[in-house]
Amino acid sequence: MSRKVKTSLVLSAIIVTALNFTGRGLGFLRVVLFAGTFGVSENFDLYLVGATIPLIVSQSLYYFAQNYFIPNYHQISESDIEQRKAFVVKTFRYFIFTGVLIAVAFVLFRDTIIGYYMWDKTEEAKQTAAVVFSILSVALPLNFGISLLNSYLVSELRYSMPSIVQFLLNIPIIIVVYFFSPTLGIYSIPAGFVLGYLFQFILVVSLAVREFNFNPFKRISGLLSQKPLFRAIFIILLIEIVGQLYMFVDRYFVNYIDKGGISSLNFAMILIITPMTILSNAVSLVMFPNLTKSFNEKNSERLKYQFSSALKMLVFFFLPLATIYFFWGDTVIKIIYERGEFNTSNVLATANVLKIYSLSLVFYTIYSIVNKLIFSANLVRPLLVLSVTILIIKITLNFALVDTYQQYGLAIGTSVSYILLCITGFYLVNKKLGLNMLKEITANLFQLAVISLLSVLSVKILTMFLFPDIWYYNIAKLLMFLIFYFAFSYYSKNEQVVFLWNFIDSRLRKK
Repeated sequence: MSRKVKTSLVLSAIIVTALNFTGRGLGFLRVVLFAGTFGVSENFDLYLVGATIPLIVSQSLYYFAQNYFIPNYHQISESDIEQRKAFVVKTFRYFIFTGVLIAVAFVLFRDTIIGYYMWDKTEEAKQTAAVVFSILSVALPLNFGISLLNSYLVSELRYSMPSIVQFLLNIPIIIVVYFFSPTLGIYSIPAGFVLGYLFQFILVVSLAVREFNFNPFKRISGLLSQKPLFRAIFIILLIEIVGQLYMFVDRYFVNYIDKGGISSLNFAMILIITPMTILSNAVSLVMFPNLTKSFNEKNSERLKYQFSSALKMLVFFFLPLATIYFFWGDTVIKIIYERGEFNTSNVLATANVLKIYSLSLVFYTIYSIVNKLIFSANLVRPLLVLSVTILIIKITLNFALVDTYQQYGLAIGTSVSYILLCITGFYLVNKKLGLNMLKEITANLFQLAVISLLSVLSVKILTMFLFPDIWYYNIAKLLMFLIFYFAFSYYSKNEQVVFLWNFIDSRLRKK
């Protein structure tokens, strides 16, 4: 890959990251509002339990749409515009129809579904969770359509559009919770979600119509047979649902742990997911069409270079974040969450969970790119076996650890699962595609791990007598750690920081 192409991809990733930062920044503000309004409480636990299945389906659909649609869309010749448009329209209709069927089934059987994993709760608690469940289920058809058209926009290299669409989800949620939580209580959250999904749907359909003359009512014929379509959809959807079931598995154990335990897991996981959504998803979003194109063109050298560059870039940024979470997680929690109903004991519980999650952050980040390469290479069947196997390990660890360690046992199960998913997924693509990258990636990870630990040690030695042990002085320690980390990386000639330095320098010189 030429330097010019790499620079172009980096620019695309930076643009998407900036847009994600704006949209997800609002999403993060949304979570902070939840924390201050409801705290680590039984009421918020009930919302999380009621929202689990609809949100699992929504999240699964977001990634499923990308992983199914983008590779299949790029298999159709670029010159066959009508065939491509027909594929989009037909898939969009299937998605909407499926969303309606699932929504109706969820609403009809809500009491049975909620009762299945709230068997030890009062009828009032079950009813609260069931109402949340029903409100969010109604929005599923909108989510199905949004996910499909977002993937269509990405396939056409309109990387920024999904981030702009995401922005509209958070504004209604924040407004509704802020102004109506005194009257609607916990129901203000799902009500805000439904309103946000409606705005998203209107925007994404408008963008598709304007940019590509998308017409969902267009009559189509002569498309690929439906049998391969449904078979591919079934396997990929299973993979995505299994990948999202970690949240469901943990929330099933609401009957086994203390009140507020599910809330602390949620608030800690937000600190893992948010930076991944901002940066990791931006990189994988930009790289996915390029990886797919390289694989379809059988350009193994370009494929390996793209994959390696993406992995190293993500490790470079996420390893210091994982280090901060592990050594100064309580400071991060205090800064972000400690206000309103979120008190000091909540900070301690959430910080301990975050420390456990931090051990798997880099591995989970690596897997975000590994996952895209697996779908680009159509290795969906072994991925399904892999995903189900690791989910079984996760469930086993939960049962083994929950009685002794409560929510911390659930967090350990999640971290171990993410690490195993990364290692086995990387082994799969390394072996099947003959990339021979294990030594290269391991060496890069080891180098940056040593740099991170040296940076922590330097900060601790330097500040041993300079700063008292008060949490807000730790903010200065965080900044010092980052300075040491980037400095050590530069002087050790880490290829990613050298490239970034040269990239920034070239941009500044042009100005």
